[in-house]
Amino acid sequence: MFINVLVEPVMLLTLFTVAIKANGTGLSQMSNAAAVSGMSLSAILAAIAFLILIVAETGRIPVDNPDTHLELTMVHEGMVLEYSGRSVALIFWGSAIKQLVAILLLINLFVPWNPVGPVSPVIWLIIKVLIIALILAAIETSTNKMRLFRIPGFMLATSCLSLLAIMAM
Repeated sequence: MFINVLVEPVMLLTLFTVAIKANGTGLSQMSNAAAVSGMSLSAILAAIAFLILIVAETGRIPVDNPDTHLELTMVHEGMVLEYSGRSVALIFWGSAIKQLVAILLLINLFVPWNPVGPVSPVIWLIIKVLIIALILAAIETSTNKMRLFRIPGFMLATSCLSLLAIMAM
């Protein structure tokens, strides 16, 4: 809950950047506005902030280490200790779906356009998801886990990035 309290306001700030461009808060309206407006400094800053938020929201390194088995060092995996079999599989599946939804939000709100050509938009969506997944994997493998007391500073830097995105409009 400690990390979620820090992540949610920053996520709202990041989504607010797109909502200002769209003059509304509907997801389809925001996605259409992002597709029409193209890349700008505010969109780039907000996309970077949202990518960092995906790492924090889904409990990945550097915010959390899902592979640890020490009760004092895990944040997300502490919920899983009491379950086994189908129940733990459903928890892991829900976590994977949460990460996929966050990646799809990043793609639809910050990289919604497709190159014109014979390739289907579904194929472009799959390619974009794979690219974002590779970026997340690179972040996760190139950093180590932060101490719990450094996470608020990390989220503060991300919120400053979101505020810069709003001010760059």
